[in-house]
Amino acid sequence: MSPSRRRTLVRGLRGAAMPAAYTAFVLMQFWYLWTPIEGAARTWKYDPQHAYWGDLALYANTLLDGQLALWNPFDRGGYPLYGDPQPGLLYPPNWPLFVWGMLTGGADYALVEVKVIAHWIFGAVGMHLFARRRGAVEPACYVGGTLFSFTSPTLRYGGSTLNWTFAWIPWILWATDRFAERPDLRRAIVLGSFVAMSLLAGAPAGFLFMLIVAIPFGIHLLWGRLRGSAGMIGVAALVSLLWLLPLVLSNLEQVPASVRATRDLTFITGTPFRLAHLMNLLIPKLGGENIYIGLAPLVGLGIAAGTQRLGTVRLFLAIAALGLLFALGKNTELLASVASLLPPFTLFRWAHRYLYVTNVALAAGAALGISYLCTLDDPERLRALARAATRVCLLITAILGIAWAVSVGAADKLFTGKNDALGLALISAVLGTWLVRAVCVSPRRQAYAWALAAFVAVDIWVANGHAHAEGPGLSPKPGDTTARDLMALELDGVRDLRYRIFDRDLIRFRAGTRLGVRDLGGYEDDPLGLSRYRAFLEMVSRNPATMGHANVRYYFHGARRPQLRIARRREFQPLQNNVYELREVAPAVMYVARPERVHSEEQAFAALSKITPGTGAVVEGEVALGPEGTAPAGTAAQGGPIVSGTMTVFEPNRVVAEIETPGPGLVVVAEAYYPAWTAEVDGEPAPILVANGMFRGVSVAGAGRHRIEMRLRPLRFWATLPGYLGACGLLLWTLWPRRRRARADEPVSGAAADEREPPASNGDPGAASRERRAPSGDP
Repeated sequence: MSPSRRRTLVRGLRGAAMPAAYTAFVLMQFWYLWTPIEGAARTWKYDPQHAYWGDLALYANTLLDGQLALWNPFDRGGYPLYGDPQPGLLYPPNWPLFVWGMLTGGADYALVEVKVIAHWIFGAVGMHLFARRRGAVEPACYVGGTLFSFTSPTLRYGGSTLNWTFAWIPWILWATDRFAERPDLRRAIVLGSFVAMSLLAGAPAGFLFMLIVAIPFGIHLLWGRLRGSAGMIGVAALVSLLWLLPLVLSNLEQVPASVRATRDLTFITGTPFRLAHLMNLLIPKLGGENIYIGLAPLVGLGIAAGTQRLGTVRLFLAIAALGLLFALGKNTELLASVASLLPPFTLFRWAHRYLYVTNVALAAGAALGISYLCTLDDPERLRALARAATRVCLLITAILGIAWAVSVGAADKLFTGKNDALGLALISAVLGTWLVRAVCVSPRRQAYAWALAAFVAVDIWVANGHAHAEGPGLSPKPGDTTARDLMALELDGVRDLRYRIFDRDLIRFRAGTRLGVRDLGGYEDDPLGLSRYRAFLEMVSRNPATMGHANVRYYFHGARRPQLRIARRREFQPLQNNVYELREVAPAVMYVARPERVHSEEQAFAALSKITPGTGAVVEGEVALGPEGTAPAGTAAQGGPIVSGTMTVFEPNRVVAEIETPGPGLVVVAEAYYPAWTAEVDGEPAPILVANGMFRGVSVAGAGRHRIEMRLRPLRFWATLPGYLGACGLLLWTLWPRRRRARADEPVSGAAADEREPPASNGDPGAASRERRAPSGDP
């Protein structure tokens, strides 16, 4: 092997070592995902099983059929996908998963686990590279990556889409720092694209958290140069806009029709996080919001924040404090005041999720702080810092020791159940104190720096492992669902889509979406679910027989809450264990000569609850029904003939129904109403009416056979999609390999900078690399 190839191989191996280390750590943290031990395998429950798996399966199955699904017709009577960030249609990292599912004939649940784990590693690597770019030494970079990915709330939310958005935040900080160094076109495109990815990943709340961190950081770096950089900042904003417009404009169309349209003070400021939970920063396993990071990183952060040259660390400390204040929610007035001034803060629930802001700020600040201790070359100042740190640590250690002694020895067991938490905190404080002091004064500072990084990783693993491995957010893996799936597929009229099922967690895992059958159930708690669907379910909870209006013939009685009271109801006939058949069911396509006309959604559901399914209909607004005029409000809905039709085409974005009617009237198609749907009756455009509270209706003018074609036409989505594709092209152009003019043009940072030039400016870990930048990164 030639020397040049050998050097290339060595560089490659060194570059792969860091991602490999985080991958190994993640796999050890989540051993229960892949363990072969009998009965020990578990996975995340809630959203990964009941939301994300179905989304992957839908796209895999529809792409296999040559379609791009913008609407899911198999779940909740149908709902829009293109305005919901969670399914991730526009998120490029999802595309390989969709294609893999298509090529393998379906999306296995393991794809969801792969996606979750990949984002965990991606976020840790991003924080590591950001800290390295800011000039942190390698052991401190590992501290930052560990704290970012393996503390709460990241662990608390496990497989949540919040973590996918969160994983992009350090990469956005990295891109911001790179852009501030030299605001050119390519760096503006990368920055704008990374910002957009944090929203396309699926969690709009995480996008807000990102802005709270990234905007102050960007202003801090560009202070004094904002005017000169305004053009490239505008380019970055434009690129983000091109990526996001199809999703954002479609979402703005969907929100008014969803349950998220109503947001009160409890929605915005509700939180379980209290001021007492701040103790969890030092004491693990206390319950509540477990935000433990340990004493050593906090000491490093505190020492560095007190140094005048380290403005970035002080900024991160301020951002962390702001995140804590927001997370307190209803316990302070801050979040309510800010939400009153800034509408974006009203869009998201659960204030304790602002701890994500605290997490990223503490991780970045701790990495830079520990690096400062590792690189400071003033012996007198090092000894002074070591003495100060030792005193603080010993005081905290003494307090923890006394608390642990009381916990173990008190006759009344004052701290019952907290012995382990206080014991772990005490051990961590003692070892952390010793290592911090050794990093300051030992002749072998580099070795102790690596020992500190390893200690932080083990400390976090031991302290936070229970938060996911033993937490309530886990359940056994889905396993083979074939037997339960066949319960639905073997029933008459289910495979051919003549009838809908209503699965309430008996078949489970969004049976309709996975199996391609029409289901009234599914992801019932979707925070962006249609409000009319929620109102329909409320009517069904009061009178279960009314589910027949949704063309439901089979009800699967599972564990979903609230339970429906169907015992001894004559409308339900038992078929097998917990499976019931409804006796009275409205057809999927139904003609009603004289529907009852109402003026509001509330009146519609009140009237519908009094109608036997399949015998009448309710329609909202002024309705022209051929030459006989309009059906007056209050007219008996069960008068006139009822005729059933058939759906000849049933696709995600298109439905075709055929029916022969005896005269003018209303045809109800039992698929969810949404404004983006258009209709043609016998080739002529026709308005779609709201029928039976949540479904679609069209009027027919006379007797005879009619062909009704409905298409989803989301104009905002299609009008902005070319800009999205243009942004994709710009990013590909930016990332395309190109010949570099000279290696000397490249900025030097991280460990390499430490080797080539001693740190300047009183030990600021980023000072040496920033002095080689033009213009300066820190104001």
